[in-house]
Amino acid sequence: MVYLGYLIDRVGPERSLALHYAIGAVFVALIALVAMPYAILLASFFFSGVTSIGSQTGANATCGALYPARMRTTGIGWSLGIGRLGGISAAPLGGFLLARGLPPKEIFLSACLFAIVAAVATGLLALRGRPAAAVPSQP
Repeated sequence: MVYLGYLIDRVGPERSLALHYAIGAVFVALIALVAMPYAILLASFFFSGVTSIGSQTGANATCGALYPARMRTTGIGWSLGIGRLGGISAAPLGGFLLARGLPPKEIFLSACLFAIVAAVATGLLALRGRPAAAVPSQP
């Protein structure tokens, strides 16, 4: 995720993470909507994982600048906890939806919704009036 760290340093965490989440939604939508050769499908899976997992890693790294010091650990803890709940519940929910007869295309498209919500929520951070402060690096 070196490139995402570079992008966060240059553009700011709000815009770069929102863009990263949105790109992840596009890759998941491609998997659902486009019939691709196997190699391109594997690349789409790879990039959907890189963008979704990378965005979460980037969000965790920038929480130090987004939350005030008095609530930083609580904010990061809640963020990680909610992310874990989503990761745990996604597989059983997907299996349940498949068992109910929902086509895989629609299941993947519903997964796009969560990435879009994350992109919009992260993008809205830019509207709060002040950019996230840069966290000084250790010597």
